[in-house]
Amino acid sequence: MDTGNGAGSVEWASWVQAVGSIASILAAGWIARSQSVRSAKIEKQNQLAKFEALIGMLHHAQETMRIHLHMSNYDDRIARFRADVGRLILAFQNIDLFTLPSPELVKTVCSVIQELSLIKEQFSDLHASKQHGINYGNGAGAVIEGVLSTEILRCQEALSEYSR
Repeated sequence: MDTGNGAGSVEWASWVQAVGSIASILAAGWIARSQSVRSAKIEKQNQLAKFEALIGMLHHAQETMRIHLHMSNYDDRIARFRADVGRLILAFQNIDLFTLPSPELVKTVCSVIQELSLIKEQFSDLHASKQHGINYGNGAGAVIEGVLSTEILRCQEALSEYSR
């Protein structure tokens, strides 16, 4: 291809440049694909972490409610119970529902807030609190225990479905 006037080296340089351009395009595509796969994997891990965090919160709420199952009608225990319920409600209210990866998790958060709010309402009046405190284990305590157990199962099933 060399004509003696340097045209061959110009043509050769053009070919090298063309091959280099194609290799750059292919490399850019491979890098973009690799980053996309890595981002999707990280996003999936973040979403799974939200499932696990909510399940952990539900277990914490369940344990907190169990601590109070044998509550007597002493004023300090009722005050502690109301404070614990208030903290749990606040913790669940602080969950950003729009970032949850499954509608089942949204249902769970809303259901738990509703049930905890009902319990808080039952214990809002000191006189009524003493009466509810006596019956907590068989009344509201049994209800919230059932709700939390159901919601833990719902989240675990949703997690299992999401993980597939």
